[in-house]
Amino acid sequence: AISIGCIAAALLAIIVDQMIYMTELAISKRKSMYAIPVIIGFLLVITFSVYTFVSKSDKNQFVVDIGSKPFTEQYILAEYLDETVSELEFQTELHSGMGTMILFEALKNSEIDLYVDYSGTIWTNVLKREDIPSKEQILSEMTEYLDKEFGIKTLGKVGFENTYALVVKKNFADSLRIESISDLQKFAPNLSIGSDYEFFTRPEWQSIEEKYELTFKDEITLDPTLMYQAIENDEVEVISAYSTDGRIAAFNLFALNDPFQALPPYDAVILISPELAKEEAIVNKLKKLINSIDNKKKCKMLTKL
Repeated sequence: AISIGCIAAALLAIIVDQMIYMTELAISKRKSMYAIPVIIGFLLVITFSVYTFVSKSDKNQFVVDIGSKPFTEQYILAEYLDETVSELEFQTELHSGMGTMILFEALKNSEIDLYVDYSGTIWTNVLKREDIPSKEQILSEMTEYLDKEFGIKTLGKVGFENTYALVVKKNFADSLRIESISDLQKFAPNLSIGSDYEFFTRPEWQSIEEKYELTFKDEITLDPTLMYQAIENDEVEVISAYSTDGRIAAFNLFALNDPFQALPPYDAVILISPELAKEEAIVNKLKKLINSIDNKKKCKMLTKL
């Protein structure tokens, strides 16, 4: 297929060629009537050149700001979004390690244009909902709410779910016959739990405490990259984790069941700002990422690091 740019370049070449011819003719005939087409031609060339420069400059000046939260999976997803947008030759800028609500507020105000969040996080932290309906209903109501209240578009699911889970060592679970969070209740007063910078302040943790009536000896905030080493070295007995994290298997850990459904589903979803929603080319490009990463593929991406 011949691109519009190629056609425009060919037409420009023809115009320039005719301009040269008419200039030579005007000089040889010494008649101003031949100079008029030359002047018009020059104006066309200048107009085309200015339009091309301005169009390219405008495109290059539109910077797509991509956000992420402070853990490995989010860094990978931000890079994934960055590569996709960069294919359209737009400039991008990554803003890594942002907190959940700071990131959402930035998106709402179009200070951040794009990031991946989780349906359960939006459900509990933004919609302030405590009920846990089906995954489909959560996604549907969340999508409608964000659009109506803030102009934020939920582009769709990335393809994997990453639910919060409480995790213990496999041999620890076997020795105490612990399979669920409810089984942990009688042991909790003598145990320490470690988590990332956000978890203990989130509604999900409050829901776990209330539904399972858990009280731990210590609640220790850890750098996300050090949590697995902490439980490996017996510095804590329990950690919060993401259910599809490949390190659960790598460290021989066990994710406890959630029979009381204290935690909602967490489908990874692409959210875009009101401002970016106007950029049709970028939106259409990003739609190709919908359902592009399933749980298995995501785990492989993480374990390669």
